[in-house]
Parts: sequence; structure tokens; C-alpha cells
Amino acid sequence: MKKSLFFAALLALLAFSAPAISMEPVSLEGLQVRWGEGTETLSGMLRQRGGFPWSGITMEPGSFPFSGEIVSPKRIYPGTSSAVFRIRTWGGGTESFVARLTWHAPMVLALEEISRGSVITGSNAAVQVAPYRRGYGKVFCSLPQVEGKRASRDIRAGEPLSGRNIEVILLVERRDPVVVISKSGAVIARLRGVALEGGDLGDVITVRVPRYRNEIPATVIDKGLVEAAAGL
Repeated sequence: MKKSLFFAALLALLAFSAPAISMEPVSLEGLQVRWGEGTETLSGMLRQRGGFPWSGITMEPGSFPFSGEIVSPKRIYPGTSSAVFRIRTWGGGTESFVARLTWHAPMVLALEEISRGSVITGSNAAVQVAPYRRGYGKVFCSLPQVEGKRASRDIRAGEPLSGRNIEVILLVERRDPVVVISKSGAVIARLRGVALEGGDLGDVITVRVPRYRNEIPATVIDKGLVEAAAGL
């Protein structure tokens, strides 16, 4: 069975300063595929539509047997191990194609067995590109974000560090009052808001701004302090 692997240009690991990142579903709507394409097309889609620094994706078989537009699934969750793609061909018909998927991402992995309560250091964990499974949940991709934290349970060697096995003290808790910094050119405004979800340093959370009666995405930058997304 044909198997191919395409790694998108890797971002410098020093740029991965965000902590545990939620793996949001990736939209496939409107994605055009051609016969013979596959891994390259999906990897490009991840770079454009994914919110996480994915390194690439492996598809097996390694290419689509039809040309056309993907009509199903409408979206796909990172870590999904297989999918049935329904493709509306350029001839007007609809064809189905089953593929096994492997997602690759830079993650902080345990270099050895880490017992519950142990402190995470550069000697027992490191950033490596490895297959991501949906069951991992929110994973860390920057070592400085987990150094000094403690394991909340026993962690196997090779296991990704995540919110499920690391004690995380959030800088912003759900329903916390926060100060929202909004930048527009040289103008900086500070607004009062309420966090609708919790987040650690670098997490993008939803914040309600009563003054404007709307909800906006904002990045956690300090205790009780968030920065609105550009353009908001």
C-alpha cells in the first residue's frame, strides 16, 4: 500500500512559545483535490487553516484516486485516525475514499518515566516531532511552559505532556474579570471584560466585553490580562 509523508517547512522550535493549545477541528469546506495528490494537499490545508504548528500529515493510501471538491466530512478533528472522504468529482458524480491519517506535531515528550509529583525539567522532557492522537487533548509544544510544573499522574516515557498529566495553574479562570488590551496602530486601549473560559500564558480564550456587548478572542498575556486579536 502506497505510503507517503510530507513535512511542511518546520517553524523554528524557539517560536513555539504557546502553552497547551486546544486542538480545534479543521474545516475542509471548499477544499479542492486532484487525482494523485494527498499528503501534500492536506499538509498545506493544515498550514492555512489549522491553529497549531503542525509539521505535516501522513495519508494512507498516499493520494486521492479522484479529482474534485471534498463535500464530507465538513471538518476534521486533529488526531482523527481515519476518515471517509466524499468527493464531488468534476464530472458531477460523487465518489468515496477511505484513508488512514497520522498527524505530526512538535510536542513536549517525556524522555523517561516521570512519577506523579515529580518536577518537569529539561532532563526528563524535550520538544520532539511525533504523531499526535486525538486522545492526547491539549498538548504542550514549548518546554519553558512546563518546566517547574509537577506531574499530576505517572507519565510514560515517550508520552506527550498535556493538561491531562501536568498540574496547570491558569493565569485566567473562567468568569474572572480581566483587562483587555486592544491595539490599533500606535493607539492602545484598555477595556474591562469577563473571561468565558480559563487559559494559561499564550492561550487564546473567549472574552465578553460588556461595553460593546460582544464576545472576542483574546490571548492571555499575564494574570488577569489579555490582548485582543489584531483588528478587534
